[in-house]
Amino acid sequence: MALFSMVAAAQAAAQDRTAATSETAEVGEIVVVGTRNDAMRTQMRSDNAVSVMSAEDLEHTAVHNVAEALALLPGVSVQNTGNSFFGGVDGASRGEGMFVGVRGMNSEFTLALINGVNAAQGMPYSRQVQLSLLPPSGLKTIVVNKNSTADMDGDAIGGTINFVTPSAFSMADDYASLSVSGRVESRARDYDEDGLGGGVSGEIARRFGQGDQFGLYVSAFYDKRNFANSMIAGLMAAQNDGGWAYLHSATDSAAGVNPEGMDQEANLALTGLNVGVSTGYTERFGGNFSLDWRADDSLDVYLRGSYAFAETQQNSTLNQLIQNRARVSNAATGLYDLNLTNSSVRMWYTTNPEDADLSTLTFGAVKRHGAWTLSPSIFYSYGGNDRPDHIEASIRNNQSDKYNTGTILPYSGLFAGYDADGYPIPLLTPAQQNLVNNSGSALLARRAGQRTEQFSNQQKVGARFDAQYDFDGDVTP
Repeated sequence: MALFSMVAAAQAAAQDRTAATSETAEVGEIVVVGTRNDAMRTQMRSDNAVSVMSAEDLEHTAVHNVAEALALLPGVSVQNTGNSFFGGVDGASRGEGMFVGVRGMNSEFTLALINGVNAAQGMPYSRQVQLSLLPPSGLKTIVVNKNSTADMDGDAIGGTINFVTPSAFSMADDYASLSVSGRVESRARDYDEDGLGGGVSGEIARRFGQGDQFGLYVSAFYDKRNFANSMIAGLMAAQNDGGWAYLHSATDSAAGVNPEGMDQEANLALTGLNVGVSTGYTERFGGNFSLDWRADDSLDVYLRGSYAFAETQQNSTLNQLIQNRARVSNAATGLYDLNLTNSSVRMWYTTNPEDADLSTLTFGAVKRHGAWTLSPSIFYSYGGNDRPDHIEASIRNNQSDKYNTGTILPYSGLFAGYDADGYPIPLLTPAQQNLVNNSGSALLARRAGQRTEQFSNQQKVGARFDAQYDFDGDVTP
């Protein structure tokens, strides 16, 4: 519980309330971020380093989630895979921004708030919040605090991002909008996959009751994205599987030792390959709501909620060619030249299904009495990230066990040639090409494969009582 601190959700409610009071009411300075210019002025007047995206900014972004929209702000970096347990090459191949870091720090050090509520962290073995769940619609502002002040939550090492949803009192009465979008994934089309997608979002705001003292805002969204991207194994996989060697070596060891005085980079040779393709889709839906009651000029009561769900189905196939390395003595140079002797053709298949959701609910009030502003609230947040049916299987030509007797492929020479632009082209033999093109029937199963399930979720429940006293004039010690 944060005592005597200004929570963003309560502050937003107070700002909305004062903007609608009569001309005779005594109010202090009002900050309502409605346009880009207002957002810029808010940044200039802030006591700490902040960046603000307004609803107008979000309307003019060609992105499909708020993580990617935040990449437009200075000091904010976006990652498309996790920094700890979750993610990997199959997660990165979705080609979608998922997590946000501030000031170049790990995204696990970023605190995510929705209407001032600390969003639950449903990721397994991680403090990250999957911001790719949230669309760039149904939001009033996004405020990125790059450093913390005394009235803010102390969990934010890197920074704090607060997503503020609108209320009916921050919009024109009987406001309604409907947006329809479409998208084409060019890489998916290159692989003869669907690559088409789109979505629809809408929002409505209405004030009602005696003196329009009640306000209701509701937004909803749905979208679907089909994707396909290439995958390439990382540095450790290339090292462990012997993916490179020196073309000319001072010794006869398999990897070799670069000769003294020879350009090391120019002497490197590709001896293996580990590439593939990943296809799938992500389907999202959800929305926000805000119910406000302006009982009188001194009391506001509000109930705000948000929900987002995303289902991803993903299938990834990785082809791997591993060549055994040998050396041939070159009498003319006194060096040992690379010669590959035999080959293993392999394939790895994995699914990466994911069901992720994030929801928040907060109930609170703002009471003004003289110079005092009291803001009690209670909140609930739930985050989940499940992989309900994860499958992995691998096959290879040289698999030998009690069920299979595999063989290696003879090979001699180098593995890759290069075009005029220096792009590597595998020099596959007809036998290798046959195994790659007919891997489902020509290669042997490596063990039995595996099917796993993983479920992760977190719930947060809390209460706050914030108090603010506005001094009229200077404070003298």
